Amino acid sequence: MKPKLILCLALVLSGGLFGCVTKPESDNLLTARQLAEVKKSFHLMRPGMTEDEVFSMLGLAGYQHRLYPATFSRSNDWGMSDYQLAENEVLLLFLDNTGMKTTKVQLSDGLKVEVWDYENSHLTNRLVIKAELDTVASFSNSPSIWRPVLKWP
Repeated sequence: MKPKLILCLALVLSGGLFGCVTKPESDNLLTARQLAEVKKSFHLMRPGMTEDEVFSMLGLAGYQHRLYPATFSRSNDWGMSDYQLAENEVLLLFLDNTGMKTTKVQLSDGLKVEVWDYENSHLTNRLVIKAELDTVASFSNSPSIWRPVLKWP
Protein backbone atom coordinates (compact mmCIF):
# COMPACT_ATOMS: atom_id res chain seq x y z
CA MET A 1 0.00 0.00 0.00
CA LYS A 2 1.09 3.55 -0.60
CA PRO A 3 2.20 5.59 2.46
CA LYS A 4 -0.36 8.37 1.72
CA LEU A 5 -3.20 5.85 1.59
CA ILE A 6 -2.10 4.29 4.88
CA LEU A 7 -1.88 7.73 6.52
CA CYS A 8 -5.35 8.73 5.24
CA LEU A 9 -6.83 5.42 6.35
CA ALA A 10 -5.30 5.83 9.81
CA LEU A 11 -6.69 9.38 10.10
CA VAL A 12 -10.17 8.34 8.98
CA LEU A 13 -10.30 5.36 11.33
CA SER A 14 -9.09 7.44 14.28
CA GLY A 15 -11.56 10.23 13.54
CA GLY A 16 -8.74 12.76 13.15
CA LEU A 17 -9.60 13.71 9.57
CA PHE A 18 -13.10 14.86 10.48
CA GLY A 19 -12.23 16.34 13.85
CA CYS A 20 -14.21 13.66 15.64
CA VAL A 21 -12.84 13.10 19.08
CA THR A 22 -14.92 10.80 21.20
CA LYS A 23 -14.76 11.16 24.95
CA PRO A 24 -14.31 7.78 26.64
CA GLU A 25 -17.24 6.76 28.80
CA SER A 26 -16.48 6.95 32.48
CA ASP A 27 -16.76 3.68 34.35
CA ASN A 28 -17.69 5.78 37.36
CA LEU A 29 -21.14 6.96 36.33
CA LEU A 30 -24.29 4.87 36.56
CA THR A 31 -26.61 4.26 33.65
CA ALA A 32 -30.06 5.86 33.61
CA ARG A 33 -31.59 2.48 34.51
CA GLN A 34 -29.26 2.02 37.50
CA LEU A 35 -29.98 5.56 38.71
CA ALA A 36 -33.73 4.91 38.43
CA GLU A 37 -33.30 1.78 40.59
CA VAL A 38 -31.41 3.79 43.21
CA LYS A 39 -34.22 6.37 43.33
CA LYS A 40 -36.83 3.61 43.51
CA SER A 41 -35.07 1.86 46.43
CA PHE A 42 -34.00 5.00 48.30
CA HIS A 43 -37.02 5.01 50.65
CA LEU A 44 -36.20 1.45 51.83
CA MET A 45 -33.35 2.65 54.05
CA ARG A 46 -33.80 1.86 57.73
CA PRO A 47 -32.18 3.11 60.95
CA GLY A 48 -29.09 1.14 61.96
CA MET A 49 -27.88 0.37 58.42
CA THR A 50 -24.15 0.56 57.71
CA GLU A 51 -22.73 2.16 54.58
CA ASP A 52 -22.16 -1.30 53.06
CA GLU A 53 -25.78 -2.29 53.76
CA VAL A 54 -27.07 0.91 52.15
CA PHE A 55 -25.06 0.25 48.99
CA SER A 56 -26.28 -3.33 48.87
CA MET A 57 -29.92 -2.28 49.36
CA LEU A 58 -29.60 0.34 46.58
CA GLY A 59 -28.20 -2.31 44.23
CA LEU A 60 -24.76 -0.66 44.18
CA ALA A 61 -22.70 -3.19 46.14
CA GLY A 62 -20.31 -3.70 43.22
CA TYR A 63 -19.91 0.04 42.67
CA GLN A 64 -19.16 1.29 46.18
CA HIS A 65 -15.40 1.38 45.74
CA ARG A 66 -15.54 2.45 42.08
CA LEU A 67 -17.63 5.59 42.52
CA TYR A 68 -15.70 8.83 42.74
CA PRO A 69 -16.32 11.26 45.59
CA ALA A 70 -18.36 14.28 44.61
CA THR A 71 -16.32 17.45 44.60
CA PHE A 72 -18.17 20.26 46.25
CA SER A 73 -17.76 22.15 49.49
CA ARG A 74 -19.76 19.87 51.82
CA SER A 75 -17.46 16.90 51.09
CA ASN A 76 -14.94 18.15 53.68
CA ASP A 77 -17.21 17.03 56.52
CA TRP A 78 -15.64 13.92 58.12
CA GLY A 79 -19.04 12.58 59.14
CA MET A 80 -20.20 12.32 55.56
CA SER A 81 -19.46 10.25 52.47
CA ASP A 82 -20.44 11.58 49.07
CA TYR A 83 -20.50 9.68 45.79
CA GLN A 84 -20.92 10.90 42.21
CA LEU A 85 -23.61 8.62 40.76
CA ALA A 86 -24.27 10.37 37.45
CA GLU A 87 -23.47 13.61 35.65
CA ASN A 88 -25.47 15.82 38.05
CA GLU A 89 -26.49 13.30 40.72
CA VAL A 90 -24.74 12.86 44.08
CA LEU A 91 -25.46 10.43 46.92
CA LEU A 92 -24.70 11.87 50.37
CA LEU A 93 -24.48 9.60 53.41
CA PHE A 94 -24.23 11.27 56.81
CA LEU A 95 -22.51 8.93 59.25
CA ASP A 96 -22.47 8.41 63.01
CA ASN A 97 -18.90 8.29 64.31
CA THR A 98 -19.84 6.49 67.54
CA GLY A 99 -17.33 3.73 68.16
CA MET A 100 -14.62 5.33 66.04
CA LYS A 101 -11.12 5.12 67.48
CA THR A 102 -9.31 8.32 68.36
CA THR A 103 -5.69 9.26 68.66
CA LYS A 104 -3.89 12.08 70.46
CA VAL A 105 -1.91 14.54 68.37
CA GLN A 106 0.38 17.29 69.56
CA LEU A 107 0.12 20.49 67.56
CA SER A 108 3.10 22.70 66.75
CA ASP A 109 2.26 25.05 69.64
CA GLY A 110 2.41 22.13 72.10
CA LEU A 111 -1.37 21.79 72.51
CA LYS A 112 -2.53 18.16 72.64
CA VAL A 113 -5.82 17.32 70.91
CA GLU A 114 -7.77 14.16 70.32
CA VAL A 115 -8.79 13.46 66.70
CA TRP A 116 -10.58 10.67 64.80
CA ASP A 117 -8.22 7.83 63.85
CA TYR A 118 -9.44 6.98 60.35
CA GLU A 119 -6.47 4.71 59.59
CA ASN A 120 -7.17 2.27 62.44
CA SER A 121 -10.97 2.35 62.51
CA HIS A 122 -13.41 0.25 60.53
CA LEU A 123 -15.11 2.97 58.52
CA THR A 124 -17.68 0.64 56.98
CA ASN A 125 -19.13 -0.10 60.43
CA ARG A 126 -20.34 3.47 60.92
CA LEU A 127 -24.12 3.81 60.85
CA VAL A 128 -25.90 5.96 58.30
CA ILE A 129 -28.02 8.50 60.18
CA LYS A 130 -29.19 10.56 57.21
CA ALA A 131 -29.03 10.31 53.41
CA GLU A 132 -29.72 12.59 50.46
CA LEU A 133 -29.76 12.24 46.72
CA ASP A 134 -28.85 15.66 45.36
CA THR A 135 -28.98 17.07 41.86
CA VAL A 136 -27.49 20.22 40.39
CA ALA A 137 -29.60 23.06 39.08
CA SER A 138 -27.69 25.19 36.58
CA PHE A 139 -28.61 28.67 35.48
CA SER A 140 -26.90 30.72 32.79
CA ASN A 141 -26.11 33.78 34.90
CA SER A 142 -25.40 32.25 38.29
CA PRO A 143 -23.40 29.43 39.88
CA SER A 144 -24.76 25.91 40.06
CA ILE A 145 -26.97 25.09 43.04
CA TRP A 146 -27.14 21.63 44.59
CA ARG A 147 -30.59 20.71 45.80
CA PRO A 148 -31.88 17.54 47.48
CA VAL A 149 -34.19 15.41 45.35
CA LEU A 150 -34.67 12.63 47.90
CA LYS A 151 -34.04 12.66 51.65
CA TRP A 152 -34.00 10.02 54.36
CA PRO A 153 -35.30 10.23 57.08
